[in-house]
Amino acid sequence: MKSMKYLKIVLMLGMAMLFCGCSLFKTKINLNDYISYSYEGIDGYTSIVVSLNTEGIRTDFGEKIKEENMDYFTVLLSSMEITPSKSDNLCNGDVVTLHVAYNEAACESAGIKFSGNDVEITIEGLEEGILLDLFADVSVNVKGTAPLAVASVENKSTNDFIKGLTYTLNKTTGFCAGEELVLTCNVDEQAAKELGYVILYNTKNYKTDGLSAYVQTQEDIDSNLLSEIVAEAKNTVISETEGSQTRMLYKVTGSTNYLFQYNKEWIDSIELQEIKLLTCSDVTQMADKTIPYNKLYVIFKAYVTNADHGSDGYFCFEYSNLIRNADGTLSVKHDNQNLRYLCDDDYNELMTRVEQTRTGTYTEIAVDTSFIVPVETVVTENETETETNSVENN
Repeated sequence: MKSMKYLKIVLMLGMAMLFCGCSLFKTKINLNDYISYSYEGIDGYTSIVVSLNTEGIRTDFGEKIKEENMDYFTVLLSSMEITPSKSDNLCNGDVVTLHVAYNEAACESAGIKFSGNDVEITIEGLEEGILLDLFADVSVNVKGTAPLAVASVENKSTNDFIKGLTYTLNKTTGFCAGEELVLTCNVDEQAAKELGYVILYNTKNYKTDGLSAYVQTQEDIDSNLLSEIVAEAKNTVISETEGSQTRMLYKVTGSTNYLFQYNKEWIDSIELQEIKLLTCSDVTQMADKTIPYNKLYVIFKAYVTNADHGSDGYFCFEYSNLIRNADGTLSVKHDNQNLRYLCDDDYNELMTRVEQTRTGTYTEIAVDTSFIVPVETVVTENETETETNSVENN
């Protein structure tokens, strides 16, 4: 009878071990021994830092893991993460649970049983403090046109602590319109804490929206305004030629023979040759206020003729300091068109002369002229007379 009684006990133990996953033979690890945390600060504005020492677990239990289970042990350690139920804006009396998550399948295969993977702590000992906004009465002022605009910091605070602080911008010039500037306060947080102040952040971003900018790409150019300028320049070539004072053939060719001919000239044909946008390639040269940041060249090819002779002529009109306003419109002076051009009967010679007249170094961009809105050439009374006279002379 006794042997039967012992047999029943053995069977019951075996079944218990089976249903318990043979936990009697697993390596037991109390995670409490490997969890650490810290917090320090002001009541209501404190964050908690938590960590799990997985290398400590490896050191303490690595030799106890069976060789065939080591890969599972490695996977298990790499999967372990500890997270707090609440991490920021902690107050005295808050209860925070530190939870350790891990790959349960790897844990089972590694032959490990964890305990203490949930730890509750109560926040206490935090000091009272005053929330201090370092940027409440500090402003960033921007003047000028990007990228030559200048940004400065103005501290208007009446707080004695803030009044003694210094602020630094990541850029004071050389920024684009709409770019965010980063303002950093050089504050001693420990000194602020000793005064009972809570500082949540010591940097702040400021947008430069509403800032005008020098034109740097074709996309910055307003097609309607450019079409207007092209039409004005084209009409200037025509009106300058048809008068009786300019002697355009002489001006284009440089030949004095045209000074002794009958002075009745006209433009037989004219077309837009090209448009070039030049942008500053070295901003240091902008210290010279006489050097424009950008230039626009509008170039025409025309055939200038009188009753007996004619010649091809190239006309280059120059405009400076094109600015894209904050509302998206384009600003550029385009008055006095008759004083804005040089001409020559040789294109290369003309562009050499144009280059010789400018100071500063520029990057040249060819502007696509296909988006120019066609504008009818202005026909004046004199031009009509020119056409009549040309028929009579022929």
